[in-house]
This record gives sequence, C-alpha cells and structure tokens, in this order.
Amino acid sequence: MGGFQKYPIPRYMNTSMWVVNRNWKWNTFHMLVPTFFLSFLCFRNFSVSTVTPPQPGEYIDPKSQWTPKILKY
Repeated sequence: MGGFQKYPIPRYMNTSMWVVNRNWKWNTFHMLVPTFFLSFLCFRNFSVSTVTPPQPGEYIDPKSQWTPKILKY
C-alpha cells in the first residue's frame, strides 16, 4: 500500500555509537593462524621436489654443505 507505512524502512541507520568488534584480536588470531598453517602445508606438499635418488654405488658425503639433510623424493 502506498502512503504511510506502519513500520517504515529506514534509508540509513542512525547509530549514536560505533559498531565495535571487541573480539578483534581473538578473531584475527583464529583467522591468521589456520591460514598460515594451511599455506605452509600447501607450499610444502605442492612444491616440486628437485632431489633425485642416489644411483647405486654413488657416494654421498654426509658432511658436505650441498648434501640435503632430508631427502624428499
């Protein structure tokens, strides 16, 4: 119905105070920590491995700085 509305819909909301999220530190923590954790897992598992398995009889010097400490094939 046109004319006067019993419950008018405001075009904008007048608030006398700011809308404050008092749990912003807790919410930020719970958003960032799982994000970093999942990003680390994805980066670790989806990165292309450049390590080749050693050939039979090939000598690997364990004290060499170029020898990978963890072989991820």
